[in-house]
Amino acid sequence: VSVALRASDEVVYIGSAGELARFAATVNAGESFEGETVVLTADIVLDESDDWMPIGTTDAPFCGTFDGQGHWVSNVYVDVDGRATGDVAGLFGCIGTTGIVRCVGVQNGSIHIAAKSSDVANCYVGGIAGLNSGRIEQCANLATVVGNYTMAFVGGIAGANGNITGGETNATIEDCYNQGRIFTSKTGYSDQNYLGGIVGINDGAILHVYSQASEISNAAYADNITNNSPVASETVGAFSTGDLTGFVLDGGLNSQGDYSVWTFAEGRLPRLTCMKSQVLIGDVNQDGQVTIADVTALVNILLGKAAENPNADVNQDAQVTIADVT
Repeated sequence: VSVALRASDEVVYIGSAGELARFAATVNAGESFEGETVVLTADIVLDESDDWMPIGTTDAPFCGTFDGQGHWVSNVYVDVDGRATGDVAGLFGCIGTTGIVRCVGVQNGSIHIAAKSSDVANCYVGGIAGLNSGRIEQCANLATVVGNYTMAFVGGIAGANGNITGGETNATIEDCYNQGRIFTSKTGYSDQNYLGGIVGINDGAILHVYSQASEISNAAYADNITNNSPVASETVGAFSTGDLTGFVLDGGLNSQGDYSVWTFAEGRLPRLTCMKSQVLIGDVNQDGQVTIADVTALVNILLGKAAENPNADVNQDAQVTIADVT
């Protein structure tokens, strides 16, 4: 089946729902595509009535390079019930250590895994990938992502990023965006569920991401970006908006690094346009330090002699007043 997809020995071009399905079946049958590039040549609209079979499994991960060229895959509906331990779901199920997925978006769908109440099992579910051990870059998710296992790791981009059992990993998620709903309805096991706007659980690198999830709820550990595993990890340039609800909220936002500036064009993937240094609150004159000169600069703003800037809101109440001078 895979030979019919190839235009050369090293490049596969996919331009239809049927070709994408055949590619998924080929990977799941054991062909990793390591050293090869798969190119999406058009937006793909899947059949809403068909369950999507994710690309790659834990036993047969995708290990090549998948270049979506800025295209969307629509109607990604995954409904898996009662599979074995280690279930993965998303557009991709499992991305291997040499795998790269870039410039593709998922929209208009629901990615869902459920298990029987007696099962003691893990699941990893994300809009782009259930489990990522490679690289995901410049990708976006607008689909709803649901994990209803005994222990669920649920994220807008990936359920898990890296080797969650420990050890070294090069797993990276960079320049990615989520606007999908993230939740679990299996509240009886809520003390074992990890939900994140970008990643459910992470021990890799998460760089310059944006999450605007409409809901992240019903989890023991919920965060707008990610829940970190005990293994040392890196989260830089993360920004989020939206409601966050759950039983225990874990993790902070914008605590280090820099933040992302994104632009959006109708019908296309979000684009990271620039990076800015983290705001130094109180540095009103923007000279890289907070000194008595900033008090003068703040007074000039209050007198209308200078324009406002984010650094001037010292007490972080969303307005610049005499209280900020104090």
